[in-house]
Amino acid sequence: MPNNSLRTWIEISQGALKHNGGVFRRLIGPKCRLMAVVKSNAYGHGLFDFSFAAERFGADWFGVDSIVEAEHLREAGLKKPILVLGLTLKDKIESARKNNISLTIADFPSLENLTAVKKGTPKLKIHLKIDTGMHRQGFFVSEIPAVIKILKKKLPAVELEGVYTHFASAKNPLFLLRRCAKWENLKKQSRFWRRQVFAALSSTRPRPPARLFFPKAILIWSE
Repeated sequence: MPNNSLRTWIEISQGALKHNGGVFRRLIGPKCRLMAVVKSNAYGHGLFDFSFAAERFGADWFGVDSIVEAEHLREAGLKKPILVLGLTLKDKIESARKNNISLTIADFPSLENLTAVKKGTPKLKIHLKIDTGMHRQGFFVSEIPAVIKILKKKLPAVELEGVYTHFASAKNPLFLLRRCAKWENLKKQSRFWRRQVFAALSSTRPRPPARLFFPKAILIWSE
């Protein structure tokens, strides 16, 4: 119920949330996992209330902006996988490992910070972000060989859990075609990773609005 002392408030329809989740579940199919991106206080809709509602309606993963949001969700009792989409400072890396929080690694300084991760159980889980045109975060595809070299030789306490990208201009089919071409190149790289680096690698890329406006933007592989 709204607080009568406030001039404005947000009401979320549980029925609409359940329906929308079902729509995306049908679009991506049964073999793909669905992430609820709840960063920045669930875009102002309430981090805790929205996250637990999304969990009830079948979200498999949760994406947050910062390690602080991830820690708060763990403290509140959320058990499902959480991925930090933003930058994580070096002094928070150990907290991520202990709380089973996956981190996005999108640049070489962040990758080098992982050399400080102590060997032990569990390993620190990371997802690499690849820049296919947004130019906000991520490694260029041409940088992947150097990334692989660092992962293999310097980071025994790190588990590469996933790879993803953020499409730019996802509503523009012509622009998105070029981005998909880069993603296809990345897919070829992934086969190399799975043969020579990691036994299991999951891959995701953001669905909406790309998935709605351009069906070829669906997940390329899942395991």
